[in-house]
Amino acid sequence: MKRFLLKISSIILLTPLLTLTSCSSFSLAKPTDWNGDFWLKDLRDYDDLADFNKVKDTSPPSFGAPRFTYYNKKYGNDPNIDSIVFYYFTHEIVGPSDVKYLLYGINITDETINLYGLSLKSSLEEFKDTFISFGFEIIEEEGNYIELERELFNVKYTLNEKITLRYDFDYDFDDVY
Repeated sequence: MKRFLLKISSIILLTPLLTLTSCSSFSLAKPTDWNGDFWLKDLRDYDDLADFNKVKDTSPPSFGAPRFTYYNKKYGNDPNIDSIVFYYFTHEIVGPSDVKYLLYGINITDETINLYGLSLKSSLEEFKDTFISFGFEIIEEEGNYIELERELFNVKYTLNEKITLRYDFDYDFDDVY
C-alpha cells in the first residue's frame, strides 16, 4: 500500500511538469547568419542599450506596460528610416527590483541585415518558403506583401522595403504588470 501511495503521489507531482514540458511552445530561434544587434525575446539590462538611441516611448495610453523604440547609434542621430533596424522593447519584471527590457519586435529596412539566408533582396517565394518550412502559416499574401504567423510569432515582408518580426508578449506577460 505504501508503494502504491508513493507511485500515486509521484504521478500527481510530476503531471504538471510533464504537461508543461510536453506542450509544444514554439520559439523562433536566432538565425546563425543574423547580423543585427538583438533577437526576439532577448532580455536586456538598461546598460545593454547604451549604444542605442531611444526614438520614443511607444506605449499606448491605455496599456500598462511601457514600450520603447531603439536603434543603433551607428545609424547616426538623424537616421535614414529607409535603411535602419528598429528594436521594440518593453519592461519585464524579473524580481522585486530587477527590471529587464524584453525585445518583442524588430523592424528592418537595412538591406545588409541577414536572417535565415534572407534579406530585403530576397524574393517573396524565398521568404515564404523559408518561414513555411518553420511551420508558419500564411495570414495574408497580396502583391509584394506577405504575412505569416506561428503561435506567438508574426513575420511580415514587403518586397525590397521592410521585414517586421514580432513576438506577441501580451499573451505570456499579462500577469507581470
